[in-house]
Amino acid sequence: IYGPKGMNDDRMHCQIFLMATIDGKQIENDMEPGNALTMMCQRSNGKKDEVDFYKSAQTCRIRVLADDLDDPSNLKNYWQSAAGRFAYEFSKLAPGEHKVELQLCFRLFSQVENAFSSHPEIEKSKRIFPFHTTPISAPVATGGFTLVVPTEKVPRRSIMPKPTVLKDTDPSLRASLEAVLLNHLNGMRDWGARKPKREIPMYASLTNEAHVASVDTFFVGHCDRGYRCFDQEPDRYGRDFHFVVRRTKADGWPRETVGYFQLEGVTNSCRNPPKDINANNLSGMWVASGCHFEVDARLLSEEDEKLVSKYAAPPASSSASGNTNA
Repeated sequence: IYGPKGMNDDRMHCQIFLMATIDGKQIENDMEPGNALTMMCQRSNGKKDEVDFYKSAQTCRIRVLADDLDDPSNLKNYWQSAAGRFAYEFSKLAPGEHKVELQLCFRLFSQVENAFSSHPEIEKSKRIFPFHTTPISAPVATGGFTLVVPTEKVPRRSIMPKPTVLKDTDPSLRASLEAVLLNHLNGMRDWGARKPKREIPMYASLTNEAHVASVDTFFVGHCDRGYRCFDQEPDRYGRDFHFVVRRTKADGWPRETVGYFQLEGVTNSCRNPPKDINANNLSGMWVASGCHFEVDARLLSEEDEKLVSKYAAPPASSSASGNTNA
């Protein structure tokens, strides 16, 4: 997999796959290539502070089972690991011993397989070593273990974000604000009232105290030597929060999944705005760039499923207002 110099950038990735079988039957995951249990993507960018499978022999570890999932607040790591899907698969097994076998495979993945580049170094490299995605390799490592499923039912852990501790927000106020956010999102054309591909609000959890979301710059007057002087003051306040939605085939999605976002609810823009959001001044949502993850809906626990019922029915009016800005 050692290509020419031109490969050591963001054009070729090494994808590491973990395939798994339980009692000889493969665990199928249609959200990953090859129905892999999980997948890691290592980019080759030539930086010394990052793992580079093209430059040196490296060891990678993929979580299979874990005891520290009581805090799933880091959803990216949790959802991209194998532990959540293992928990789902194990919940379907009969009591007794079960044989689990694992296979580690890889492939090279091209970002520019059909792209054109005018850079002479890249064009030369493409002639010597074409940028094609390879098939998934034969196993480069194998292993396994025996799992004993107890007779009593083991509750599956929730995959909802763990609530952030907010010292300056009263618990009753917090619950009220989170309800306001959920109700607002359920009626928005971008979310709960969207047609097609509606997204059912499931969960909202505040992650910080009220803060200045944006400021307005205004002219003060002329200062010494005739310079124009300006000042700034807050014109919006906001609250950041975790937001989780359910996507269903009935609403036009290709598969049943759960989407996770980091949003910010903001007040109306005005002079001397209220210093916290409420049902009357919440004007819209801002989406944090790059903060979106998706997971198979089958990984939801029974506790998580109960969160869907309140907002499962479409809102009464599909003309709800509201805007979402990235």
